[in-house]
Amino acid sequence: MAYKKKDLYNQAIDLIRRNRHFFIEDVISYMGISKSTFYKHFPIESNEMNSLKDELVKNKIEIKTSIRSKLHSSNSPTALLALYK
Repeated sequence: MAYKKKDLYNQAIDLIRRNRHFFIEDVISYMGISKSTFYKHFPIESNEMNSLKDELVKNKIEIKTSIRSKLHSSNSPTALLALYK
């Protein structure tokens, strides 16, 4: 099956944003295509791959910030120790 690079890219961005993925492997699984197909369209050092990685990093930062905020507002000694570490 022939895939259009632009369509695959838009699908990947949408999945990353909607499902808040952290890992490119999860995105590939949700897209329902093989790894070889994905990496053929988006080589490791391509601009598109870098853009996808940036979106994944944004998700990681948002989640970590949220978790730290919840730990900080907790009265639980265990939560506060987890925050400290």
